[in-house]
Amino acid sequence: MEVDRSSDRPAQRIPIRRASDGRQPPRFYDTLLNALSALGEGVAVLEGESFLYANEAFARMVGYEPRDLLTPTFSVRQLFAPENREMMEERLQRRLTGVAPEDRYEAILVRRDGVRVHVEVSVRALRMDQSGLRFAVVRDITGRKRAQEELTRIRKEVAESEKLAALGTLVSGLAHEVRTPLVYVQNSAHLLRQRVERMADGREQAAEALPKVDECLREIEEGVDRINRLVRDLGRYTRLPVNDKIPSSLDGVVADAIRLWRGAHPGSSVDLVERLEPTPEVDLDRAKIQQVVLNLLQNAAEAMPGGGAIIVRTEALPQGARLVVADSGSGIAPEVRERIFDPLYSTKPEGMGLGLSIVRRIVELHRGSIVCESVPDAGTTFTVTLTA
Repeated sequence: MEVDRSSDRPAQRIPIRRASDGRQPPRFYDTLLNALSALGEGVAVLEGESFLYANEAFARMVGYEPRDLLTPTFSVRQLFAPENREMMEERLQRRLTGVAPEDRYEAILVRRDGVRVHVEVSVRALRMDQSGLRFAVVRDITGRKRAQEELTRIRKEVAESEKLAALGTLVSGLAHEVRTPLVYVQNSAHLLRQRVERMADGREQAAEALPKVDECLREIEEGVDRINRLVRDLGRYTRLPVNDKIPSSLDGVVADAIRLWRGAHPGSSVDLVERLEPTPEVDLDRAKIQQVVLNLLQNAAEAMPGGGAIIVRTEALPQGARLVVADSGSGIAPEVRERIFDPLYSTKPEGMGLGLSIVRRIVELHRGSIVCESVPDAGTTFTVTLTA
């Protein structure tokens, strides 16, 4: 329930109840509190857990009459929501013992009719006369909280919808990728059965049939191997925990990955140029970042089947490090570039379409970003940015 600030009615002047020692607080307090009440906020003065003053806005906020709150037997504890009770008790004790003369927090109060009210509370000690009184300004934020909860709910629904859409795309792509090698296997198995039947009834000699049989078996093996690779890569895509982060320099991790790639590609026609600037340490899973570098290098090399140059750079940033992998290949068309990070999307005949998807997931798990820039016939550049 939001406080109605639109009324032109002057705030009701509620007299301050005498403190426990019988003293009436200075008239200055009455003037100050009524001035604050005119702003429309809930205002209260407490001695211990009892109210000495409560303005109309606060009383309306919690569903009581001001005179009910000023009853000596009424405790502020009666307003605590059950789930807030422990926190509120702790804060109350800290104020009563003088440990926290000032405090600011959000809480839930329960109105007399049981309705829950989200509030923002600011508490200060009134020390001018050493009376030990506490002054509180209470703002009703129920509307804001409900709006935040609704926004969170909508975002969650959108996220779930996006997950389902992504899952649908993944399943559709997976079905397509599996169907192709299964057709090879099925056709080859059918031809193999025919050959065996022809040999069995003497229509074909073994010497003549065996080369065809071997070809069918080879196609079956290739189809099964393709399915195995798809399942393996899909497993990597869906299970990418980053559990072994340690402070590391990106340039050192990249240098190790380049050595691995060169060792696996001796005599390559690709000219690999290293420009590794020292970078500050960031938290990295070294094995996963090496996988990113290796995938980007392999992707760049495959874009230049006739040879070319790959430039690998690392750069220091004020709050992190950057990796740049640029090739001199044929580039990527704009309509293809928009989809290169999609799971199971590939323009290569034997491609699984998971390499760059895995790269992006690893980078995002490091709270980083990856961007692709490409110009047809002028090469492609991948930029990975990692923050400290």
